[in-house]
Amino acid sequence: MDTISRSLQSALTVYRPSTLWIYRRIRPANHFKRHVLAITTFDICAPVTVTDQLMISVIQSQRHLAFHGGAIEDCVEYPSVNILFNQPGSTKPPSSFTEIMARYSAILSYRGFPLIPEKLASFMCMYRFVQWQISPTYETYKRLHDWQAPRPGQIIVPHPAWMDLPPWGKFREKVIENQDRYDNVEFQTDYAANFSVNFQGDPMQALIFENGQIKVSPLMDRHLSDISNMSMKKPFADKYPEFKDVCRFEEI
Repeated sequence: MDTISRSLQSALTVYRPSTLWIYRRIRPANHFKRHVLAITTFDICAPVTVTDQLMISVIQSQRHLAFHGGAIEDCVEYPSVNILFNQPGSTKPPSSFTEIMARYSAILSYRGFPLIPEKLASFMCMYRFVQWQISPTYETYKRLHDWQAPRPGQIIVPHPAWMDLPPWGKFREKVIENQDRYDNVEFQTDYAANFSVNFQGDPMQALIFENGQIKVSPLMDRHLSDISNMSMKKPFADKYPEFKDVCRFEEI
């Protein structure tokens, strides 16, 4: 059994329905008056889909590494995205985290994210969210986009891990509260095929090439930080009109 398979099996073994993660609020180092959410209770169901398994596996394995003296900086290093384009990356031996993110990049290829901007958006937003869960600090929380802040439904209702990834908070709550209808491959495929970040420039402007590494460009990162840039395409709007109040539908 290879490293990835063992990690996924571990995730299935360790996580059970209604597993509770720790909830607390911390005051940032500069003592801003407002408190900042450092880590939230996520009532996560046992992993079923490959995406759920990968997310839970990498969080568990990297927390375990850090707990036993591993360098957390190695676990949450901002990644190149070479693996999204089947390009060779770092000459360093791949960590289990890198290997699992490589597996996630393969998922993106068949889940319906055909375009570079959408593929980058899904990959990087998942990566940042997982960073925060691996190392629940003020610094990793600050790296999240504002729209990634958890909603009450994510804290209260047991749900699959993939439901924490869509950008709109009310969208996340809707699928969490209606899992009998939306927790299926058809809905996930429809979502992936119709999600758009509406990046208007040359798709290659979403990338920079640095020391043999492909990375997300600052232009693309700024674009992703603004949730008003994101929308769902007309086929999704026609099939799921009940989402009109929780996300932006493309105007046709």
